[in-house]
Amino acid sequence: SGLGIRVATLEHALGHRREACEAARHVLGSIDHELVARGLSVEARRRALAARAEACLVLARMDEALEAYAALRREALSQRAWSALRTARARLRLIAEGALPESPVRVRRAEILDMLATPPVVVAVGHIVDAEGRSPPRFPDALIGAVREAIVEVLDRSGVSVGLSSLAAGADLLFQEELANRGVDRHVVLPHEPRTFVARSVEGRGHHPWAPAFRRLWDGADQHVLTVRSARCDEGHAYQLVNETLLGLARLEADRLETDVVGLAVWDGAPGDGRGGTADLVGRWGELGLRVEHVNLEAIAGGSRKLPASVPVPAAEETSEPFSHETVSYT
Repeated sequence: SGLGIRVATLEHALGHRREACEAARHVLGSIDHELVARGLSVEARRRALAARAEACLVLARMDEALEAYAALRREALSQRAWSALRTARARLRLIAEGALPESPVRVRRAEILDMLATPPVVVAVGHIVDAEGRSPPRFPDALIGAVREAIVEVLDRSGVSVGLSSLAAGADLLFQEELANRGVDRHVVLPHEPRTFVARSVEGRGHHPWAPAFRRLWDGADQHVLTVRSARCDEGHAYQLVNETLLGLARLEADRLETDVVGLAVWDGAPGDGRGGTADLVGRWGELGLRVEHVNLEAIAGGSRKLPASVPVPAAEETSEPFSHETVSYT
């Protein structure tokens, strides 16, 4: 069926309608037998569903094509087979280009492309859990459960193909835990080597067992990146570099997967303490026009579970002070 559907789509692109339809009908006969056969691998089943959808498009059998594409999407999402969706989109565009302007595949191309869209790459940033005695409180232990639920709600609504964040106690670790639960690719960026980072940003934060979670999630990440700062680089610059690295990696992943970047901010909405903080990065996202999902700590603390669709974006601080660094990446 693989060779047959390539013949059908090529004939269709060349404008050979009769030959294309003849090849497509032959493909459907073979594929329908494949799909009911026992022992078909998950990858072979995805290929068969994609070929069935394409053959139905060539034959202008749109309802059947949509049904096959819907089944392909379900399987690709459950198996995180993003390349299958990307290939299906490319072949759909080829078939649509060879169709007449008024044909159903041309008319419904955008609808089908939306159905085959890869979930976004999600880059997360957020406040660290309060150290004991912080006044006024910003992210106390009491909010951990509600913040976890809010992160789950955001990811359920937006979907996620790849997730990126740092790994501090609080928003970062809660986000990475949920990514691990979903089995999606996880990228972690730290401003220091792990031992130093744990001492500064993980241990001594409330009563939650953050350190074991850090070790498990760091060891199991699909990509680790350390942004190693020079002695002349202050803490604000170090975290600003982490933020820029997260954003750059997210955009590279989104380009690879042909999808969007969504920012997730666990944030009280207040101006930050300067470079490298949550407010600083959300401001950068706003400049770039990224969609931002805001888990509002202030609203959660006040008893509201509503997550606004958009957030007020503060102006990013300008700085002309240079900083030097090395970036070390390893998997």
